[in-house]
Amino acid sequence: MSALPLMTEKVHRTGTQAAPGALIADLLCQTAGINHARQAIPTKLINQASERIAHQLRAVFDTGADWLPTIVQIINEKFDVNAQCVADFYREAAYRKVTFNYHQKLIIERGFNSSDASLIREVLGDKGLNKDLSDELLSVFAPVSSDVSLERLRSELRSPTITRKDSKPRDRSYEIMAALYSAFVYRAFPERDWHLSNDPLGRKQRYEPDFWKHLHRNFPNLFSRDRTLEVRKVSQKELDGDYSKLVNRIAAEIRLAFENIANHGTYAVLIPTDSTGDSGKQWQLFGDVVLFGEKHHTSELKQGYFRWQQIKVACDEHIPNIDGMAARFQELNFGFQYLDCFVIGDGPKQSILVLMQKHVADETLIPCPTCRSHDVQGNSYSSLGVKSWECNNQFCPDRSKFNRGKRYSFLQLLKQEAIAKDGNLVPADHVKAWVRDVQPARTVEEIIELLLRHFSLVGDTVYVRGFEGKEDIDILGRTVRHEIVPKKTVNEFDQFLKLPLFARYLVDRETPSNTKFHAERVGFAEAQHGDSFNVLASVEASTFEGAVTSPPYYNAREYSQWANIYTYLYDMYNIARQVYRVLKPGGVYLFNIFDYFDNENTISLSTMGDKRMILGPYMLDIFRRIGFECRGNIVWDKGDIEGKRGFNGGNFSPYYQAPFNCWEHILVLAKPGHEPLARDFPRVVRMQPVVKMVRGENRHGHTAPFPDGIPQLLVARLPQGAAVLDPFGGSMTTGRVANRAGLSSLCVERDPQYFDLGIEMLKNGLIRNTLL
Repeated sequence: MSALPLMTEKVHRTGTQAAPGALIADLLCQTAGINHARQAIPTKLINQASERIAHQLRAVFDTGADWLPTIVQIINEKFDVNAQCVADFYREAAYRKVTFNYHQKLIIERGFNSSDASLIREVLGDKGLNKDLSDELLSVFAPVSSDVSLERLRSELRSPTITRKDSKPRDRSYEIMAALYSAFVYRAFPERDWHLSNDPLGRKQRYEPDFWKHLHRNFPNLFSRDRTLEVRKVSQKELDGDYSKLVNRIAAEIRLAFENIANHGTYAVLIPTDSTGDSGKQWQLFGDVVLFGEKHHTSELKQGYFRWQQIKVACDEHIPNIDGMAARFQELNFGFQYLDCFVIGDGPKQSILVLMQKHVADETLIPCPTCRSHDVQGNSYSSLGVKSWECNNQFCPDRSKFNRGKRYSFLQLLKQEAIAKDGNLVPADHVKAWVRDVQPARTVEEIIELLLRHFSLVGDTVYVRGFEGKEDIDILGRTVRHEIVPKKTVNEFDQFLKLPLFARYLVDRETPSNTKFHAERVGFAEAQHGDSFNVLASVEASTFEGAVTSPPYYNAREYSQWANIYTYLYDMYNIARQVYRVLKPGGVYLFNIFDYFDNENTISLSTMGDKRMILGPYMLDIFRRIGFECRGNIVWDKGDIEGKRGFNGGNFSPYYQAPFNCWEHILVLAKPGHEPLARDFPRVVRMQPVVKMVRGENRHGHTAPFPDGIPQLLVARLPQGAAVLDPFGGSMTTGRVANRAGLSSLCVERDPQYFDLGIEMLKNGLIRNTLL
């Protein structure tokens, strides 16, 4: 006979007057095979529960219910016992092209954990699946038995499964039993009673079972959906006009938008191509919009995670002659966070859509979404500007298996709520159409539809500037309001470029004297082993007609590690100065860079600081300060995905949609003083990255080679007799391409292994050229 009926008999026999919480404790401990409750669950916790439930405990057990299923369900949830069963179910569903959103997955997992097939049937019915398909999927419904669940509990009590690397082995039976105890006490009574106990209603309030509605009533300041999205369309006339006036005007609008947009709202800028056919202004504006958007606010941050002293020390060690007073490391620069840039169309009508999102830490206390308790603490920031909370209520059913409180954030709740309303559903064909960030030509209407569907909810009010029309209109259940583009221009951007931020890395490096380097020549190609700045400092000015490179991406590889983005940009800035010096007037520089994901290490040194990098915008500003002219950007469409950013977890709803990042910058830069010596570059090139891994082995030798097609873009457009530079030679791809074209070249490489690899590949390439 199980412990549960025995405990029901004990309740009837002894009554509920003496330590009623102990009855539940004994119930759980006997089920778990523990001899005595007090050994696993302290008297303090038992008495705390008793005060809450003494007056109802008899009624609960008088029902004669068997509580084993409830205990088993709690065990399954805490230890994810059905994880493999659920994964098998999802795999079978995916094989049949059936996916589920966040809320549906919660119901499915509850069905597995409670062995309740009706919940699975409910979800399949809501999806409108035919009976045969539903029956096929229901046949896969195979949750574990209660015996397996109970054995898993006993196993965890004997030897708990630890996932955190910094956790030390110890007896965790108390934490486990306390978590089970709390969840059982919570579920023994109607949830409404707990909610009203933890969050009593004030005047003019009424109870809302739905937590989202509860927040709407109690925290209206969090729910200002009046300005969740702003869209700015730059006109052809603006772009063709005075660039300084345009960028200062846009900067002022960005600052105002950051103040006014609802938290976690989105700011978008649609930029056309210059009518002259040159896309230099277009891409310079991209860089300025993103750089200003992310860094325009300045303040002294007091939070402990902002370790500016540590950041300053790292910069002092790496950057000689840095002016610490001018750099003001104690000041934090922040603003929007760069999300994505869609490239739309090819040729003279190409446009780009820049997306940024506002995340500002809001200290407004949000009660626990499960138990409604206000006994919560500001746990941390899941990412920059996104405040997370942790429930401290011991009797919250969502405490972890080791008795940690539930963690949540308002952004997480917002995204989950976006799934719940059918009106927010993004059609699957629309998601598929916009799954890549390199797009064919699109109409303005299609772009607006993208922004509304992906970055706003039904009922929101969004604002647009620079579009035709003046009247408010309803589109997809959103109110779209037109605002006039302000004509007044202030020097917002000009002042921004003078911030202390830039004194942290725009520091001129001293030029070495009388330094010699190991050099080898293969065919027309010369390779020099050494630091690029030092090598180029020894080269005569105005030597090269062109340069092309793919520099090491900040902290992306084992050979390219920097303490923070400032130290990286310092090196890139000074090497770019030397490239500018050794180029002839009219010389063209193709610079390949990618805005990937990493941590700038300028605010938080933990994963909280991970974000979309803005290497392209940083470098565009650096090149302009040095004297380069931006003549455009060749979009390198790699034709494949980078990471899993397009994965939306099956949630076809706003705030979950992110495109695959399929392209990289190849910035086209020119040294003024002469007409560019290479021109007429394509706007988009599609090239597969170099395939280097074959059966787990790097057959190429370099971990990040770029394809021959990139230097070929430049080499094919230079005049005969020209000389080409690659300041980051790597495996000497540029040298090999220049050799085939009969042009002289210089490749500089610091790493000795890659230098030797490059020399070998130059020789092999020369042999192949001779044979051909």
